[in-house]
Amino acid sequence: MHWFKIAVAAVYAGGLAPRTLYAAAQRGDLRVARIGAGRNLLTCDEWVDEWLSASAEERSNGLGSVGRRGKSELDERPAERAGLMHRLGAGGES
Repeated sequence: MHWFKIAVAAVYAGGLAPRTLYAAAQRGDLRVARIGAGRNLLTCDEWVDEWLSASAEERSNGLGSVGRRGKSELDERPAERAGLMHRLGAGGES
């Protein structure tokens, strides 16, 4: 499990705007850990993947919308995902 600030999680989610993730967290759609006061939120790759999957399922049922990629295309390309995780500074810590 890799923990991200919302801005980094937005990149991980396919380049979404951070405000999209903040809104999902506020609605309770995206799980987050609240640190301190204000917008100090952390989420993890597993929670982002769950949120994207749920959004993709809603869209396929005609119930909502999803970001550019839906569930991360990087799940199908482990080498690229590992490179992204390294660039995001999440090189394997849990």
